Amino acid sequence: MQKIRFFVFLLIYSFTANSQAVDFTYQTSDGLFCTPSVVQFTQTASGSPRSYIWNFGNGTIINGSNPQVAYIKAGTYTVKLVAIYKSSAITVSKTITIQPSVTASIKTDRSYICTPGDINFTASPAGINYEWNFGDGSGTIPTATNTIAHPFSVKQDYKVTLKATNPQGCYDTASTTVSLKDITVSGTVTPQSGCIPATARFTTTAGIPAQSSVSKYTWNFGDGSASVSNSSSSASHVYNNTTRNTPSVMITTSEGCTGSYNYPNIAFGTPPTNPVAYPVKTVLCGSETARFVSKATKANSYTWN
Repeated sequence: MQKIRFFVFLLIYSFTANSQAVDFTYQTSDGLFCTPSVVQFTQTASGSPRSYIWNFGNGTIINGSNPQVAYIKAGTYTVKLVAIYKSSAITVSKTITIQPSVTASIKTDRSYICTPGDINFTASPAGINYEWNFGDGSGTIPTATNTIAHPFSVKQDYKVTLKATNPQGCYDTASTTVSLKDITVSGTVTPQSGCIPATARFTTTAGIPAQSSVSKYTWNFGDGSASVSNSSSSASHVYNNTTRNTPSVMITTSEGCTGSYNYPNIAFGTPPTNPVAYPVKTVLCGSETARFVSKATKANSYTWN
């Protein structure tokens, strides 16, 4: 009889032990384990445990059957799950590796060009895989090196996008804007009015691509005189006429790009001659308003003191 009872006890214990298998799975929303990473843990214990204790190896210990935990730092962590039954507790451990994140960035040798040609790009960090999209319809271009040159042929802005991926699948994206456009030109002139002969001084400033330079300035002073070319961003010209003048400057770069700027119209006159000024009455009573007269040949305004 005792042998039968012992056999039944062993049978029940064996059945109970076999029904208490403890395990867990883990995953992230994107299937990658890159910092920072939120990991979903799911217990797969059998036999209806009464409670669970999780130790995630990063200083976090919590209860619950299917917790989510954030890993901020890269590294390998030992995760322990303790499933507590009525008369026993079973522990299972697994290691989880969180990979370092990727921070992508783009540098260019110049942000724009003024004539069709190449722009050189450098991706960071180095030593991983890259996918480039240059925003010109050429599609995605993969490369294993972090430098690439790409040609642009149409005058417009281009949004360039980079995806940098490390061997563990962690990735980041970055973007920048480059342009193929005309150069910009601005300038100043002083004075813009006065009396002839008048010496006007012109300056100009050009917005040109990096690695480019201005090879020639061509000045048109707008008074019918011949244009003047030089290598200086300033020029002077003496005006001897009394007409309205429309000066301009054209800039030529080392790449052959050109741009122009039209200065404000400038006009100069001749000094008035034969000035005369007198009062209508030389003797006034205290209640009278004094009236004065002034005349000058070729005068068009008068200032009274």
